[in-house]
Amino acid sequence: MKKFIFPSLILVFLFSIVLLFRNSETLQAPAYIRWGHLVIDFLTTFLIIRRYKIIYSNNVIQFGDAFKYGLKITFFYAVFTTIIYFFYIKLNEDSFRRAMEAQMKAQMEMRLEMDGSLSASMEKTMKTMFTIMCNPFVVTGITFISSLIGGIIYSLISAAILKSKTVETEN
Repeated sequence: MKKFIFPSLILVFLFSIVLLFRNSETLQAPAYIRWGHLVIDFLTTFLIIRRYKIIYSNNVIQFGDAFKYGLKITFFYAVFTTIIYFFYIKLNEDSFRRAMEAQMKAQMEMRLEMDGSLSASMEKTMKTMFTIMCNPFVVTGITFISSLIGGIIYSLISAAILKSKTVETEN
């Protein structure tokens, strides 16, 4: 179990760094931080599976085994990331709400410019979406799902790269 938790904590630490660089107005980190985070997540997952292949599997690993190991890392990473993000949102709830309001107003203004008017049903829908998106449980659920999807993709790519090639011998 320690084999999965420690690497996941490394990834969560990297995710926490991204949260530190977020702008309190827009809740967005600069693009180079976000893309760098994705690259580092992939490289960390890849290197952890590679280390598992070298140390625990005698340098031989099948695609399925590498993918399962990557999925375990991904699951722990997604759980820890979700917990950290939930507490981050709870601590910064006011700035999160202000940023969501600003995004909603910008979308309403854009819609007004495009259509010339905003129907009552459209306004009601946007306000409903605002209340849903301001719920920390919804946002952390979205964070969990996006971390899980990204981790599955990283695991698939890593497993495909690291799978052992079979050598056929002629008899």
